[in-house]
Amino acid sequence: MAARGSPYDDVFRTILNDCRSLIHPLLNEIFGERYSGQEPIHFGSNEHFLERQNGESDKRITDSSFTVSGILLIRYHLECQSTVDSTMDRRFFEYDSQIALEDSEKVEDILTLSFPKSAVLFLRKTASAPRQLQIRLKIVHPEKTVTWEIPIIYIIDYTLEELFDKNLLLLLPFHLFCYEHAFLEMERDAKKREHLKNICADIRFRLERMAWRGTITEYICQTILDLSRKVAENLCANYDTLKKEVLDIMGGKILEYEAKTILNEGKQQGWVLGRESGRTETYLELVRDGLLNITDAAKRIPMDENKLQELLNETDR
Repeated sequence: MAARGSPYDDVFRTILNDCRSLIHPLLNEIFGERYSGQEPIHFGSNEHFLERQNGESDKRITDSSFTVSGILLIRYHLECQSTVDSTMDRRFFEYDSQIALEDSEKVEDILTLSFPKSAVLFLRKTASAPRQLQIRLKIVHPEKTVTWEIPIIYIIDYTLEELFDKNLLLLLPFHLFCYEHAFLEMERDAKKREHLKNICADIRFRLERMAWRGTITEYICQTILDLSRKVAENLCANYDTLKKEVLDIMGGKILEYEAKTILNEGKQQGWVLGRESGRTETYLELVRDGLLNITDAAKRIPMDENKLQELLNETDR
């Protein structure tokens, strides 16, 4: 529903289509569903044609419309927007009424329209941002008013801990928007950039640890990181130093180590890698690459800084 061709729309559609197992937790969060994660998801066409009175039709593209086959077959429609605009409610009505017409059933001369459960993800939030969109339908005869509520979620409302705790991994590529307000200061101040670098390193480590433990697939891990890089390239486009350092953190070195060394060899530089030693070696890689200082790495493992320095010296011999 945002301008077509937006890189953020592309990221949203891509992660929904390519990482479908991540959709269920998001639906549980938005709509209070209770999906286990095993329910099949089927995507329909994202192109819909709106018929006009002059006989012509306009093509509209939704970000994602799909069905989930649980106890009931339910259709959903999710959109991603950078900011609120005044025409969103009209466009939601256009899209969803067209989806309802396409899914309509007619039995004994009665036409039944089932509107999808719709919601929108906003990447930015203003002081006057609404909590939901409301569309009020007035029926003249018999006189009746129906209010249709469309939930809104804002990426800035979720901390990194909440995204992982609630398994909202689908939103991770957009987490960088939470720090957009401070980009100019970060570009000028290396210490402030260090804070964001630590956050990016933490995201990468957590994802790779989940892939190593089998909580998510390596494919999903890599997809989230790839899409995070795409968001970073566009969001940090005007901040050359910040963009380079963030992209370095989200690069491929650590993932290659996790996949090839931890999973295939199980040992590195003479000690057996259990889960915690795998965590240690991941942070050692960050220190070696100059992407994290040893003090912060020791705090995150956690480990005594002197002990971590000894391990670093041993493996660098």
